[in-house]
Amino acid sequence: MVPITYYLVLSAILFAIGTAGVFVRRNLITILLSIEIMLNAVNLTFVAFGRGFGTADGQIIVFFVMTVAAAEAAVGLAIVIARLIDQLSHRAGNGEEIRTIALSGGVFQNRVLLEQVVARLRALDFNVLTHRQVPANDGGVALGQAVIAAARALVH
Repeated sequence: MVPITYYLVLSAILFAIGTAGVFVRRNLITILLSIEIMLNAVNLTFVAFGRGFGTADGQIIVFFVMTVAAAEAAVGLAIVIARLIDQLSHRAGNGEEIRTIALSGGVFQNRVLLEQVVARLRALDFNVLTHRQVPANDGGVALGQAVIAAARALVH
């Protein structure tokens, strides 16, 4: 049986690496990954203490931490994607006649992402087109393919 001290030392090392990543890096994705490393270090500590005391409390708390980590990752990724789209659209709009942008695809089913991107683009005076009656994911693609197939069938 591995002593609990080994787990705690490993957890401390992981937490230190995550902390260094948060304070040293300037890239938002790297910072989010560093936070994930820190959360995993905390999870390891909870599991180690749960095992050391012979209870399942550590594993139960880990489920809550994992839920928070998943939510943090989803919101963080949405913000990163929104910023990238904002930057790309700003570049596309400079000196060009492009003033209308259509947002489509499964990624825009994420309400947080869609709201962030739409707000940023409208603040830059872009006309933003989004899905209203057709889903933004594969359902919309399938509908489009069916319409094209029907149109081709009518022509031939």
